[in-house]
Amino acid sequence: MYIADKSLSAEKLMLEASFTRLINLFEEYKRTTENEINSLSETIVEKDRQIETFHLDYQMLVESLKDITVLPEEHEWAQKVKSLRQNVSDLLDEAHAFSLYANERLNLYKDMHKSNY
Repeated sequence: MYIADKSLSAEKLMLEASFTRLINLFEEYKRTTENEINSLSETIVEKDRQIETFHLDYQMLVESLKDITVLPEEHEWAQKVKSLRQNVSDLLDEAHAFSLYANERLNLYKDMHKSNY
């Protein structure tokens, strides 16, 4: 009987140690995931700031180029300015779309992370 009790105690200790390791792994996973979410949030906020700055720079550029667009439509510079405006506008649209997508993915990731706890 004593041997069986000793065997059960050893098994119980092994299970407790395994459970403790599992809890520690879970806590580490939780910390890592929270750090990743925070890092992604900071990156998205920074990218949003960059997009806003780029947008303001673009608005200033548009204002400064208004004088150039007084040139006849067929003039080479008028065409370049028109092309530049379109390219910048396209870039802003892409940046805005990416920002929306990144925020959506981050929120989904946060929701998934919360539902795991």
